[in-house]
Amino acid sequence: MILSPATGSATAILQRMLPSGVLHSGCDDAQHWQLCEAERFRLTPEPGTETALIVLEGDITLALEETDPVRAHAGQVVLIPPDARGELRTAERRVRLLGLTSRGG
Repeated sequence: MILSPATGSATAILQRMLPSGVLHSGCDDAQHWQLCEAERFRLTPEPGTETALIVLEGDITLALEETDPVRAHAGQVVLIPPDARGELRTAERRVRLLGLTSRGG
């Protein structure tokens, strides 16, 4: 998992992600999520998928199996490797995320 600051526009963020191999075969799915305070969301991706979560508002903690939890706040991008499983937790305020998924290949 990579955590990187998102200091530019959404276009600039995607331009940095594409050359690094994330979403290298194109974006297969895009979702806008709004999560409540202190919510837990179990991550159960389809086999072979990789995901980029762009935190638009609030703070999250991402705890993947066999890794230490990582915190991210608005303006940061979390890259979730293929087949990773774990849990996403929100802090004490509402969270908005943009999730971009690719099946790789």
